[in-house]
Amino acid sequence: MEASMFLGGAVNMLSVPAINTYITHNRIYIFIVAEFVAFLGVVYIITMLVDDPRDSNGSLHDNDYAIKKVSDISVAGRIVDAVKTTFKSRSNGARRMIIAVCIAQFISTVAIHSEMEVLFLYLRYMIDWELPQFSLYFAAECAVNGISLLLLLPLMKACCKPQDALFGVIGGFSRFAYSVFLSMLHWSHYAYCAPFLGMFSMYVFPTGRAVTASLVPLEEQGRAFTVLTSFEEIASVCSYFFYGNAYPYFLEHKMPGLAFIFAGACGLVASAIYMALYCTMPKNLQNDDDLRSTHIETSASYEQNFGRNNTEIDKS
Repeated sequence: MEASMFLGGAVNMLSVPAINTYITHNRIYIFIVAEFVAFLGVVYIITMLVDDPRDSNGSLHDNDYAIKKVSDISVAGRIVDAVKTTFKSRSNGARRMIIAVCIAQFISTVAIHSEMEVLFLYLRYMIDWELPQFSLYFAAECAVNGISLLLLLPLMKACCKPQDALFGVIGGFSRFAYSVFLSMLHWSHYAYCAPFLGMFSMYVFPTGRAVTASLVPLEEQGRAFTVLTSFEEIASVCSYFFYGNAYPYFLEHKMPGLAFIFAGACGLVASAIYMALYCTMPKNLQNDDDLRSTHIETSASYEQNFGRNNTEIDKS
């Protein structure tokens, strides 16, 4: 999923020069169409992507989802239920670990938004790049990230079989190296080295979901992922305000690279959080593949009993 987003971003950035060249009037409609598509995505998530009122064994949950149809629950009720379910008390310190994952994802999103908010302005100031050069660079970066997520991450997982939290450590360090390199960039010849330093930085996002999946039951993962994504979106909004105000200040004092130093520091903090998770996760959760295999087996049992339980749910 993450890889497809970045590969799509590469295609999108390659189209930017053409859009800029041929659409010379009423460019506001480009953003209106983009906002409309985003709105459709929000509506789809709220109305369609909900948890089934059965657990992985096909039994009803011991909550409101077992009593009423999912479609009858209000949007506010779903939000409250998602938060309560995600942060409820759990054994083996799992709740603290989930909170740590949410914080790590928040910080990682703030770090990554440094390039989304100010990278074009920064490269234009430092190495005199304009939109055609930047769009080509950013398309190359998206392609590198997409290929890394699609091919390299599964290959590393299959060959080395590390715990998922370790990929969060690697991703945080990669973001640090990428950001520090950009903060010291003065020659355009070296700019294309940056995507290869940051090619592991997007690992933090699948890592957050994988670690969360190993800490909550299968029937609660949809709500946990909702909360996790909400933290990331809140971080995006905070990033707009921070970089929008901080970068002009740094630029005024001839220190535009400080924005990327800050992003690199955020990467290190996220890496430290995942390192702590790597060292403290219970032994029975160390082998995440075994845990997910158990989930798959119970899901298969659920599918076999699906028809029989439909009758039970209708009667309820």
